[in-house]
Order: sequence, then C-alpha cells, then structure tokens
Amino acid sequence: MLDDDKPDYFLSDETPDTKPSVNPQEKNDRTIDFGGEAGTPASGATGIGSGRPVEEVKQRHRGRKVLIWTIVIGLLILSGAFYLRYCSPYVEDAAMKCYIVNVEKRGLIFKTYEGQAVSAESVADTTKIYSHPEQFSFASDELARQAQSYQGTNIPVTVRYEKFYATLPWRGASKWVVTSIEPDKVQ
Repeated sequence: MLDDDKPDYFLSDETPDTKPSVNPQEKNDRTIDFGGEAGTPASGATGIGSGRPVEEVKQRHRGRKVLIWTIVIGLLILSGAFYLRYCSPYVEDAAMKCYIVNVEKRGLIFKTYEGQAVSAESVADTTKIYSHPEQFSFASDELARQAQSYQGTNIPVTVRYEKFYATLPWRGASKWVVTSIEPDKVQ
C-alpha cells in the first residue's frame, strides 16, 4: 500500500537530512495494546497485520457474509425457478381420446420418440375443415413401441399425458409427455 505523505528516497541521489515525523496518534492506531481485559478488544487494537481498527475489519467480514448470503439466496431462487419451469408439470394425469398418426425417433444428441395424434373429437366433427395433429413426446421407449402398434390402424386410444412449461432435450421436443396409452373398447 502506497503512502503519499512520506518522502520518496529513490527518485534522487540525495539522502534526506531529516527523518519523517510520526504523529503519536497515528503510531497508536498502528500498534496493538495488550492492556485490555481478557475477551474484550483493547483501546488501540488493530486488525491482524492490516493497520485497520477492529471495527473496520468486522465491517469487512460483515460485507463478506452479506455477499455470501446474497449469493446463496440467489442460487436457491434460481434453482426453484428452474424446478418449476422445467421439472414440475402444470397439468398431470390429463387424458385425450385420439388416433395415433405418426411415431418416430428424433434428435441429434438426445434421441427421443416423438408422436402426432388427431383427437377423436376433431375427426367426428364434420364442421371443421382440418385440425392439426397434437405433438407429444413419450416418457419411455416401451410407450413409443406400444403407440407404434396403434399407428395407422384407426383404433382410437386414450392417451394420458403431462404438460410442462418448457422442454428439456432428454425429455423430448414437446411440452406434452405421454405417460400411458390404453386402447378404447370398440362399441
């Protein structure tokens, strides 16, 4: 730490005639007084090797504690937001009666089964011109194979699914994740 009040001895070839004067108050602030009671700081006590009073060192440690707690609380808030956005479904155990149109395995790094289905209501409703198929992902490979067996057979199935706010690469490209498939009984 540079102290600008003291003369600089290295810029000239001449040596100073006088020694720099030390203020007695300044000297007292930079020394440790061991005359205090045990367990209480002495009147002229300083921080360890820093030349700062104990109160300033305590304030510095308090700032570190505040910073650490701010980081911890921030990380907790971010992890809670991540959990709610990506891992917690906002619709659980929903059901849709539909016809399976297409099931395929997609992805560059994470290969997941994706499917398309047309709801049975949109097929039965002749007033609508066309309804886009619903896109969904499968929770397991077994469900995808089961859905492939119903693909193109005109057998209506009941698909149970969960909806998430966002997608994860290893869960699939759709916010809808199929959890079970049951064939409907033909009447």
